[in-house]
Amino acid sequence: MHHKRLDRDTWKDIKKKRYIQKRISTPFGDGYAALLYLDDVDAPVAWNFPEGKVTVCEKGMKWLELLPENDHYLITAMISPEGKINEWYIDMIAGWGFDDDGVIYYDDLYLELIATPAGTIIIDDMDELEQALAEKDITTQQYEMAIATMKKLKSGLLSNLPRFSNQCLSIMHRLEQEHQ
Repeated sequence: MHHKRLDRDTWKDIKKKRYIQKRISTPFGDGYAALLYLDDVDAPVAWNFPEGKVTVCEKGMKWLELLPENDHYLITAMISPEGKINEWYIDMIAGWGFDDDGVIYYDDLYLELIATPAGTIIIDDMDELEQALAEKDITTQQYEMAIATMKKLKSGLLSNLPRFSNQCLSIMHRLEQEHQ
């Protein structure tokens, strides 16, 4: 299982960033929200989707990360410099906590959902999840939890992308106002 941090300290393309995190109540439940400001990057990063290239990392973008306390997923909304959501990247997770420096970490269960405002929803890395189960890196219970969480998200939060977008942007603005 991969141990990752919300400040995305392993993203090599990000050269300069600012990071805030806060406990918060959201429409998705109580938990934590983090905002990562991409102040400088090596070069823009874009991923291919049926509707074309979608930029996920460039100077001036913000990544809003939402971590409900009592669930098994992490939402990352990748927001353009113009303030529009380019993509949601949702990790299924086994758990989370705080590193010694206070930054939230999570244990990634390999499986992700990727969604765009145009309505594309992709289930990503199912093969990695299955391989992790076969190699006993995760338990059968964790495997089933990842699948169940993914299905719940597809039929829940991702079933109304305009509403989901408005909720995410509202949370981002609230975080920014509280940290001015």
